[in-house]
Amino acid sequence: TGNAIISKRYLIYSREELVKNTYPVKKEDILKLVSDYDQFIDNTSIANPNTIEALRSKAMLYAFYLDRYDSAESILRNIIAMPRVNPSLRLQSKIDLGDIYILLDEPWESSLLYAQVEKEADDAPLGYEAKLKSAKLYYYMGDFSLASDLLDILKDATSREIANDAMALNLLIKDNSKMDTTDVPLKRYAGIDLLIFQNRFDQAMDSLVILANNYPNHSLQDEILFTQSEINMKTGKFSLAAENLEKIILKHKKGILADDALYNLANLYYTYLDDEDKAQELYQNLLVDFPGSIYVQDARKKFRKLRGDMIN
Repeated sequence: TGNAIISKRYLIYSREELVKNTYPVKKEDILKLVSDYDQFIDNTSIANPNTIEALRSKAMLYAFYLDRYDSAESILRNIIAMPRVNPSLRLQSKIDLGDIYILLDEPWESSLLYAQVEKEADDAPLGYEAKLKSAKLYYYMGDFSLASDLLDILKDATSREIANDAMALNLLIKDNSKMDTTDVPLKRYAGIDLLIFQNRFDQAMDSLVILANNYPNHSLQDEILFTQSEINMKTGKFSLAAENLEKIILKHKKGILADDALYNLANLYYTYLDDEDKAQELYQNLLVDFPGSIYVQDARKKFRKLRGDMIN
């Protein structure tokens, strides 16, 4: 039945989310997901939107985790060319294909695809998503004024997630470009962000160390530490990630990343470093020191759970 198909796909999808957010991501878990998607696709009609969603998910696993770019590209091109495919699925596949061209260092191709989606879905969520991708692309390429113009438009996006992402990136650009009119440090940092998007973590980490040493007094120092913590997380170096975050809390407690650092550090102790007492203390610090933080709700829930409160 239709419901059985949907619930089966959601089951694989929720496992995929878990696999992608449990670090370090294991290749065998990704291969198992691909084989589950294959089985699902074989057992449902190709005309079913759930099948096409499963194909899309498989393509993105190929591209971002298995370096099988050609397979990913051909799956997405097939979806885009399907005569009766749901329009939003076709547009989403164009955005995905744009992302893959960024992995392949072909930003011009990405730019064209994002622009097509922006035009076709102007005031719809997918149009906003494509606009955010275009802004990020300008940012990666070091064209900060064009990126900022697009990000200004997106602060009114209907999706809170897109609006928040746009504001965070715009803040990063505006905060760190006024210190140095040549924008050299920020251009280097944006280039490192691109390497991270491309999963080139070793190269990104080396470049971050050089950037931190070359500009010891630049306002990017807390961003550099935060980015190092994210790479260390993704590569399974949890105690190094914790050190990076502790430095932010110690040296940049007035900076815009202080609450992010505290929240991530609490999560690290909770999930990976097996120290619930420390996690509880950090969640409490967040609630006291940053009552206006976007993480307060989640931190309160985790704090109460760790304290042993009865939670319905």
